[in-house]
Amino acid sequence: MQERIAAVYLFLCVTNEKLKEGRVRGIELLLRCNGVIPRGTTFEKMNEVDQPFQETELEERFDRSSGPGGQNVNKVATKVTLRHVPTGITVTVQDTRSQAQNRVLARERLAEALRERAEEGKKEAIQRRELERRRKAPRPARIKRRMLEQKKRRGALKRTRRSLGD
Repeated sequence: MQERIAAVYLFLCVTNEKLKEGRVRGIELLLRCNGVIPRGTTFEKMNEVDQPFQETELEERFDRSSGPGGQNVNKVATKVTLRHVPTGITVTVQDTRSQAQNRVLARERLAEALRERAEEGKKEAIQRRELERRRKAPRPARIKRRMLEQKKRRGALKRTRRSLGD
């Protein structure tokens, strides 16, 4: 238990340092403001490099959740819907009974979705370049010879079909 408290204390110290310097973003700010650090959250994942979006690009909505969780999910708006405005990607999380934990999970899932979308875009660009390269590449000499032979044969066949008057 003491190790866990020490880790939390160190995290909050780092966050306070960043707050003084004006470098706090995303999940760190969320956890700092709410004073809640969800169980199972690893802080190594939450550095600024891993977050492919700005907090100003997000629309956040809270609704009442459904499913297991008892009276809490029926009375408290624990379901979090997070929308990334520039791309239109929407993530909805209602996994836990805690709104703060759901907010963190929503941000993690949104970051993952944005990373996947970026990877797909890179793959499509590579495929387009490869297709263009193949299209512009010169044909090998053997294939050219074969094509010319086929054209000559086809031309000879058509000449034999001509009527005698031509």
